Amino acid sequence: MSYQTLKSIPSIVPERPYVPTYLWKTTHRPKAIIHIVHGMSEHAQRYHKLAEYLTSQGYHVVAHDHLGHGPLAKENKRLGYFGSHEADKLMISDMHNVYEAIHYQFPTLPYFILSHSMGSYLTRIYLDRYSYEIDGVMMSGTNSFSRLIALGSKLAPLLNHFNPKAYNYDIHRLIFQTGINEAADDSNKLQKLWHEDTAPDLSEWPLTGFVFTNNGFAELIKMVTKATRPGWLKNINRQMPIAVITGRNDPLVNKGKETYRLAKEFQKHQFASVTFYMFENRGHEILLYGGVEPVFRYVSEWFDNQL
Repeated sequence: MSYQTLKSIPSIVPERPYVPTYLWKTTHRPKAIIHIVHGMSEHAQRYHKLAEYLTSQGYHVVAHDHLGHGPLAKENKRLGYFGSHEADKLMISDMHNVYEAIHYQFPTLPYFILSHSMGSYLTRIYLDRYSYEIDGVMMSGTNSFSRLIALGSKLAPLLNHFNPKAYNYDIHRLIFQTGINEAADDSNKLQKLWHEDTAPDLSEWPLTGFVFTNNGFAELIKMVTKATRPGWLKNINRQMPIAVITGRNDPLVNKGKETYRLAKEFQKHQFASVTFYMFENRGHEILLYGGVEPVFRYVSEWFDNQL
């Protein structure tokens, strides 16, 4: 199934002419909209197979490229670079512009969010302001604690001050615990940590697996800190259904243990509906690569149950 590339949604970032957005429409009577919010060092079109599956189940699917990600960032030589000391605010604004444009087009349909990894941190910050507009959220590959937090918020301004456009391979190695070096051909090796079945057609160097700049890591650290600090969920609608999913083999969330802690955090704060599910023999890229059928089916059925 083909998709539409939308170039009409404005970005708050002056150097960004629009928010690159992709829309997959179901041929069935639409049930709802699912907004995919992608993770670090990847891009929206990477979730094409998931979007196709969800449209076959009656959903319209929308996804957008974050600042510093995707073909437009590559074209402008800004992959891994946010160019701001308040990147989360810019990214949340762009995300909400997408919501407003799609909701305007389909005003009667429920609006869900499906977010992964860095996208899940962004979603948490987004929900602090906009949770009452959203009908349900599923988060993948995320946690209540991250190694990024251990790096400390004091590191962020230093990274932004000293050569912000330089690519930082040291932090990349620290986070992903991989021997990745400066050679472009090595960058996608980190994917093997996430799932052994790394499909060549999904490698897509350099749009997937690229290393962040100092500025990129600085803003990511601040983003994660904001999304996990005490009281981060106090303004979120307690009646909004929440699902948290993970892979048991995910090294970035301590084999799923930190993801479980996040689900318990929602329950502790008396959210009305919290679901947690751990997929066996799956890594960080739970929505990609071989054997995704059970994951896709679970995702679709969970959203079905919220209608």
